[in-house]
This record gives sequence, structure tokens and C-alpha cells, in this order.
Amino acid sequence: MESVNSEDIVEFCSITSADPDVASNYLTVCDGSLERAITLYMESGGADLSGTTSSSNNNNNRGERRSRTSSNDGSSGRFGARVDHDEELARSLQEEDNKAASAIRAPIAPRHEMLLGDDFGDHSISMFGGPSRPRPAPSVFLPPDSSSLARDAFRDFAAEAASLGGDTSPKTSRLADLFKAPRDLMAKGDFDQSRNLAKNEAKWLMVNIQEPGIFACQVLNRDLWSDASVKEVVKENFVFLQFYSDSAEGKKYAAYYPLKVFPHIAIIDPRTAERVHVWSKAIDPVDFLSDVSEFLDMHSLTDSTSKPSQPKKKKVVKDISDMTEEEQLHAAMLASMGGDPSSAIDISDEIQGTPASSTPEPEEAAPAAEEVSVFDSIQPVLHEEPRDSANSTKIQFRLSDGSRLVHGFSKDAPVRALFEFVKAKVEDAQSQPFELVFIGKPLLDDVDKTLAEMGIQHAQIMIQM
Repeated sequence: MESVNSEDIVEFCSITSADPDVASNYLTVCDGSLERAITLYMESGGADLSGTTSSSNNNNNRGERRSRTSSNDGSSGRFGARVDHDEELARSLQEEDNKAASAIRAPIAPRHEMLLGDDFGDHSISMFGGPSRPRPAPSVFLPPDSSSLARDAFRDFAAEAASLGGDTSPKTSRLADLFKAPRDLMAKGDFDQSRNLAKNEAKWLMVNIQEPGIFACQVLNRDLWSDASVKEVVKENFVFLQFYSDSAEGKKYAAYYPLKVFPHIAIIDPRTAERVHVWSKAIDPVDFLSDVSEFLDMHSLTDSTSKPSQPKKKKVVKDISDMTEEEQLHAAMLASMGGDPSSAIDISDEIQGTPASSTPEPEEAAPAAEEVSVFDSIQPVLHEEPRDSANSTKIQFRLSDGSRLVHGFSKDAPVRALFEFVKAKVEDAQSQPFELVFIGKPLLDDVDKTLAEMGIQHAQIMIQM
């Protein structure tokens, strides 16, 4: 490259008021063109081009060496010398490239990190490397000794506020209590342990799977599982479990029993692990108790029937001298046909354990007065609904055809009032006997007890004709 003209440098400095070194750099970059150098200076705002100049000089020097190499190769006739010279040239070019690259920063080194799940420790790590806020308190879904069965359930507002350094206000405490899990109903253990417990206690296994993103699941905790009647029925007839959908036990349950709709409540037969009944919607306590009562009436975990066994009839053999003429004739006919005369007469002893009298009663004795049964003593009466709502309860009657009747009764009313209402309201109940069943228990033997004593409040009664 030609050297920069000193006159051009002086003129460049007079126009731009720049230093001679700066003028020399711009003229060098622009190959000695004064006009282009001034334009470049104005457009770049007087940026320093010393690095560019050195780079261009290196490129020029590299080109000169290449030209000298080519000329030397042309003049030399030896192949070995040319190879050595090429290696030396390549080495020198590599050294220059390394020097030029040393001014560029090294690329950012790759980082390999592992994403940790929510079950890792008491604190999670944020994606930017800094500590995140601590996790909430132990799950409100499960008892403290079974917290490993599920991930944190619905937010524990009081514990979360305390962990963030805030004061626990009465409002957050009320909200946490409102949606808390029914720990008093839940069994302590996993699915297999609870199933074995239900099998040993002859109870059904009830499982509730919760999904955090669906508010209807939280409503179950607030409205259904907190109801006193529901708690009483569940404790008496079921072993209850409640799991989070993405917990270990929740995923295990979903693997055996597919589910797509939440909230999910299911009844499992502990003997066979068969899912025999499912609720896949939000349900109020009255309808839930109605369905449970119907289920318990139709299913049983015991082989024996719920009806009391009838006493066996006692067989009493009369002596021939004590038989009447008809009985003696019948015995003689059996004997003539090769039968046993002693089996001719079978007298049933109605009172078990009391021997029958061997002396026949006189035919002229007056017949005993027929005793009126409890059911026949109940007359049809249509009771008016009480106006005091605090001391009254709504009872739903379900007939065999699926129809329903709803009527209000006083909590102090006897169970007899339920039979009187059914006899007065249901046409078929006036001509044929029936039974009222509450959660699998017949009520005819407890007609003199009050509804409060029997725990019949906001419940459903099955009418069995």
C-alpha cells in the first residue's frame, strides 16, 4: 500500500480538527482518498480506527508474504524446499490468526442443570439460581404422618403468610379452616393399607381424588365432608381416603382406576378391589346421603342377610293314645304304606326352647285374642310441617319406583310420625305392609324413638314395600 501523503493529512486536520494520527488512520483505511476519509470521519463521529488500521496492515503483510512465497516458489525448482516453505507460511499465518482471535472473548460455556421436583426438600430452587420463597406448610390434604403420600394440597393460607413473614390475620385463618381437608375422616395409611383395614372391619373403601385447578374439589371439603350427617355415615360404613391427583398415591389410583372428570369420589369393594360406585360431579349432602343409603341397601359385605333368622320349628311326636281319630287314621295309612307312623304328626312349637304340651287342649277352649302388630297400630296421619326451622329437619322419602317425597318434621318427633306420613301420603302403603330403611337399618323396631335420637336429620328414607 502506498504511504499517506502528508499534505492530505494536513488538509484532513484543517477540515476536521482531528489529530494527525487520526487523520493518518482514516486516510490509510480509505487508501489515501481524502474525500472518502473525511466522509467516513463525519459519518462515524470520529471513531478510533487504530485497530482497523493494524488489521489491514496485517492483511497487507500477509498478502505480501503470499506474493513473495509465490515468487520464491516460481524461482525455486526444488519440491522439498517448497513444502518446507509452505509449512512455515501456514504456521506463521496460524500464529497471526491466533493473535487476532485473542482480542475476541471466549464463547459462553454451556451449563447443564437438573430440574428438581416439588418433593425435593423443604425449599425449591428458582430457575435463575437464587433462592425462592419456602414451600408452604405440610399438606392440608393428609394427616401429618402421611404427608409423603401426596404433594401439597390446597393452599394453607395461614402457614404461607407466616412463611413469608406476614402476620396471620383472622381472615386467612377462616379461609384456611373453611377449605381444610377432613382429617377426622381420613384413614392413616396408603391405599393398600386402608383396603386391608376396610376388609378387616367389614367396611367399604371410599376414595376422593382432588384436582387443585378445579374449585368444585375444594367445595367438597367446604360443604360435603364438613357436614355432620355425612361424617356420621362415612365413619360408620366406610374407610375414607383423600388424595391429590398428582401425588404418588393419586397417580397409583389413576393407573388402576382411570378417571377423567373431577371431582372424583368412588366406592371400592375391599374384598375384590372392584370400583362399584362413582360420583364424578359436585354433590350436596342430601343427594350424597340419598345415594349412599340406596347403595348400602343394595349391597352388603356380609354373606348373611340383614333379616333376622326365624327360629327353627320344633318337631314333637305324639303318642298314639294321645292322637285324635283322624291322626290315628293317618298314622295307620302311613304304616300300611311302609312309612314311619311317628312322623305322621309334626307340631310346631312357636316358642323356641319351650317344650310342647303332650296333652291336647280341649276343643271347646276359647281362642286366644290376636295381638295387634306395631305396624297395624300405626294410623295414617298427615302431619303439618313445623314453622320453627331451627328445631325442624327435612326428610326425603324415596319410593321403589324412583319417585320422591319431601316433608318437614320436628327433630323431637317420633319415628312413628314417618310411618304415619307415608301411610297417609302413599296410596299403596295403606293396603300393603312396608318398611322404612335409613342407611340400611329398618326403623319399625324404633318407632318410639325421636328423630334426633336416631340421627335422622336432613336424610333420605327408603320405602320398601
